[in-house]
Amino acid sequence: MEANKIRDRVLEVTSSGRYPNVPGPILDIGSGASPLLPGAVTVDRQDATVETGNLYQLPFADNSFAMVFSSHTLEDLEDTERALREWARLVKPGGAFVLYLPDKRWYPNIGHPLANLAHKHDWARQEFFELFQRTLPHFSIVLSEDRPPPGGIYDYENRGNIEYSFLHIAKKRTLAPEVTSGSCGRIDCSAPAVHKVWGTGMVYYSCESHVAEIQEKVDNE
Repeated sequence: MEANKIRDRVLEVTSSGRYPNVPGPILDIGSGASPLLPGAVTVDRQDATVETGNLYQLPFADNSFAMVFSSHTLEDLEDTERALREWARLVKPGGAFVLYLPDKRWYPNIGHPLANLAHKHDWARQEFFELFQRTLPHFSIVLSEDRPPPGGIYDYENRGNIEYSFLHIAKKRTLAPEVTSGSCGRIDCSAPAVHKVWGTGMVYYSCESHVAEIQEKVDNE
């Protein structure tokens, strides 16, 4: 249900020039009966009609998906950092990691009589932004956007038709360590390249010593 509210915005951003042409399938984690797109690979603990799995240990190889999407699921898991790292490993370099999550400013928080009993965490967008950056420094934030209800007022009876969330979209920046052909992308360095850093539509190579510098360059594109 929640994915329906954000589908057009996600497709608009992830099809923009910020992403290189990364082919591959989409993984929808916690999809329920309404995946982001038809044909997406789906994982949900509760819906028997889709592939089931342990959301901390998914049965897929590293770098398998052009996009990993999850709507209103991460807040139900106790160990946020573990889930983020597991889901992030599945994103291809240059691919999208998209999270749509309820924002604590606009819905009943844990302990409130109307709170969702499945929730283990309440976040505001900026709190989650900082958590994501600490946990996954090899991802670049493409979009972090408030999606409030009309007038900023939560309508419990009409919650299925309004947004009360935030949208967080990131791009996997580094595939490392991986031995690559060629030398470091820094013009005055001839050391062997051992990292790839994915920029907008192109790949930079880096030795071990200069990866942070080249990542900063990519961030400022």
